[in-house]
Amino acid sequence: MKCILVAAVVVLMAWVSSFVSHAQAAPCLMITLTGTQGGPPAFKGLAGPGTLVRYGEDSNNCSAMKLQFDAGRGTVMRLAELDITPEQLNAVFFTHMHNDHTEGFADLITLRWMFFGTGPKIDAVCTSDTVSTLGFTISCQKFTAHIADSFIQSGEVAQRHSEIKERTAGGPADLINTITFEAKDEPQIVWS
Repeated sequence: MKCILVAAVVVLMAWVSSFVSHAQAAPCLMITLTGTQGGPPAFKGLAGPGTLVRYGEDSNNCSAMKLQFDAGRGTVMRLAELDITPEQLNAVFFTHMHNDHTEGFADLITLRWMFFGTGPKIDAVCTSDTVSTLGFTISCQKFTAHIADSFIQSGEVAQRHSEIKERTAGGPADLINTITFEAKDEPQIVWS
């Protein structure tokens, strides 16, 4: 988690500093919590963990780049309250692969596919596969590859593709560009 956040801050600071030389537009950075509820249970309408980072300049309402860190339950609803649709996100970063941090991603990517089924792809950034102390493999790569298997198995992907041929025939997972990295104890660039 520290690696992702440190790398993201470094990239954001470099990008923001590039705007300092432009006198006509002031750089800006906005951070919005899209969910703060941790753990599996739902609690009084709170959304699962998530943070939206927007940056740009005042001329584009600080929205040249939109990055979502974690996508817990309710992420799409919280983004909708900010007038941000799934296709406007540039990347989603997962701090770790627990369901309270990932379960809103299926909603996000499925809506992106349903309404904008030809792209652009969204980057999903996460650590490489890890093996737990009990021997289970925790895999972001498999998670993103199989995100919409239930829709494929139920026939909905084929039905939706027949309605609008421009949608990818493989379903929502075809719109994900999964980027993995090896976790390290020092800062590293994982996405740019």
